[in-house]
Amino acid sequence: MKRTPRHLLLARHRNMSDRLDRVRASALSESLPHRTPSESRTSAPVTIRIALAVWWELIQPARRAWTGMACVWLVILVVNMALRESPPDSAHAGPLTPEAIQVLKEQERMMAELIGEDRRPRVEAVEPTRPEPRGELRRKEWRV
Repeated sequence: MKRTPRHLLLARHRNMSDRLDRVRASALSESLPHRTPSESRTSAPVTIRIALAVWWELIQPARRAWTGMACVWLVILVVNMALRESPPDSAHAGPLTPEAIQVLKEQERMMAELIGEDRRPRVEAVEPTRPEPRGELRRKEWRV
């Protein structure tokens, strides 16, 4: 096997990696509260860990896009509220007076004259039929 400078340096400093790990661990233990590495991963509840993962994976990389979408939705909401119609005033007016009813009937009659047809549906008298008892209906169905 051909020995490259990289292999020589790694072989030379391989025994130093354990010492560097101990120095790193002691520096971290002095600066951070006393926790083991496995303890720090599992100390937060699952829901918080999931929320943080979603934040870092989905929202953080595309902050400008999410901010733009939020602004668009705010503009849509403001325009919707500005264009919303107020409730009709007739709901607050109370009952109609006899004069108002007569004026409305006159307007309806004039509208029918202008259109040229009577908009009221014509209802013809229909003789009521006497329903048969249910038992007889069943018997007729079985006979057929």
